[in-house]
Amino acid sequence: MTLVINVDQPLELILAARGVVNQFEEFELRGYRAVREGGRDQSLCSVYVGIAESQVFVVEMGTRSTDVTVRPCDVAQMGAEAVLDSLSSRS
Repeated sequence: MTLVINVDQPLELILAARGVVNQFEEFELRGYRAVREGGRDQSLCSVYVGIAESQVFVVEMGTRSTDVTVRPCDVAQMGAEAVLDSLSSRS
């Protein structure tokens, strides 16, 4: 799992990839706008969360496992939720 924090990168830059990137889904996570790249059953998934006008963090998860119970998007989303929980506990 990888966590990257992007400053001076609004979520709109990620949203511009809609229609270009396969398996692209916009959703809400803990009240924040979010984007998922990578299908739920794919081996690589990125979850982008816009936490401020020009701040986005991304959690990426990949696997080479053939175990169908390992779903990278589920793990990436749990990681993103943990980051948001940590941020909210500090405010």
